[in-house]
Amino acid sequence: MDWFCFLSTTIEHGKGHLGTTKSGKQMSESWLFGKKGNLSESRVYDSLIKGGMSEEEAYLKTSEILDAYRNGQVESILSKVDEAGNVTTSKLDDAGNIIDDWP
Repeated sequence: MDWFCFLSTTIEHGKGHLGTTKSGKQMSESWLFGKKGNLSESRVYDSLIKGGMSEEEAYLKTSEILDAYRNGQVESILSKVDEAGNVTTSKLDDAGNIIDDWP
């Protein structure tokens, strides 16, 4: 696969942060793709369905994106806006933790 997909989220102004949900920390692999690889219950799959894909197309595309994610072809990016309106962009690891500035 010769493309990159950037997954991003914007945190609210000030002291906002990525929270922990039933499926894991926001922006983590389990949060994006579902716990234990249950792709048909993942946020990626759900957004593809909401975007108009059939269940079969969405499942195949989610699987393709997960493979790309695990092969380092997808970067999870966090954009945070401070109280002055300045934007800081960071790269996240598969656990949803900040690991570096981006780009």
